[in-house]
Amino acid sequence: MKTAKSILAIYLAIATSSAFAIQSPAQVKVTLQSIYAKMDNLASKKDIKGLRLLLSQVSTSDCSFISKPDGSGKTQAKTREDAMQSMEGVMPSIDVVYECSSKIDHVVVKKGVAVATVNSVVAMTTKSDKTNPPHKFVQKSKSEDTWVKVGSAWKLKVSKTLTETATQDGKSIPTG
Repeated sequence: MKTAKSILAIYLAIATSSAFAIQSPAQVKVTLQSIYAKMDNLASKKDIKGLRLLLSQVSTSDCSFISKPDGSGKTQAKTREDAMQSMEGVMPSIDVVYECSSKIDHVVVKKGVAVATVNSVVAMTTKSDKTNPPHKFVQKSKSEDTWVKVGSAWKLKVSKTLTETATQDGKSIPTG
């Protein structure tokens, strides 16, 4: 009898841990949204060092960032390092980031892969100097981000920009 209870206890422990290991799309959305919130917070503070560290923790080593298609339908892919270097290059010219938000519209989860559709807004002003006045930039984009389950963590594998618009001082500027 004691053996049967032990076997039942082990079975229940495995079944319970497996049930908790499987996350619903709503739970995955909450988990991923918290990662986006951390990235947004670091970007709004212009904390490149913190953003670099967080991105290395929450993305795969071969993570890629794919631009929206240009007029001919071609896209460009950047590695995680390329993306960070681009941000580091732009950051010194930014005075204030007054909005940085990423909101997940929806997420689809299948066998260790989550695909999230994300709307992002970044609004900032540039620093002025003797030859250039400050400018206000607003960039809005929609991306399809693919996350993979690595152990117990979700890691960004691919971020593909679907749409993107930008304005400078309220006037539309080309993107991509």
